[in-house]
Amino acid sequence: VEQRDVQDDHVGLGRFRRGDRELEFGNAVASRWPILARAESPLPDRGDGETRAVLHVAIDAPFGTLAFSCTHLHWKFHHGDVRLRQVAEIAMQVVAWRPRGGFPPVLVGDFNAEPDSDEIRFLTGGHVLEGKSVYFHDAWRVGGGGGDGVTWSNRNPYARIALEPNRRIDYVFSGYPLASGLGLV
Repeated sequence: VEQRDVQDDHVGLGRFRRGDRELEFGNAVASRWPILARAESPLPDRGDGETRAVLHVAIDAPFGTLAFSCTHLHWKFHHGDVRLRQVAEIAMQVVAWRPRGGFPPVLVGDFNAEPDSDEIRFLTGGHVLEGKSVYFHDAWRVGGGGGDGVTWSNRNPYARIALEPNRRIDYVFSGYPLASGLGLV
């Protein structure tokens, strides 16, 4: 992960094609508390021109330094293979970015994967990938109050025109809480 000065306004952009148009987008973090440092990193891709990134920031929060990461993964239903490589890379970086003994890291984003997918199961300890596993709390599962947590809904006219099913693809994950309970969802 390349760490950049907070004043550097370069942002890692993702790219993908829709028809004959190449589109760009990026990840962003807005914080009410000062951002101390940031790092961005490209994620594995399929070599098809669609690229994605993860953005990490260290936030000077009242309870200590908060390691916060956001991402947006490949979107096509059949790209589970690349999303698996992406979450493996992200998990390694999130764990490395966490301050030693500090507040559990927070990882958010559009993962374009449903809760029972290998990608999300890997992040929540239910799937081993190349002999490795990690565990992050899925905030909706832990504290969501029931329901399926749909974030891609055909009630939204933008979503409806894509002709895709309702599903949950956006997540808030947190690292395991400290013994004191700090970071408990």
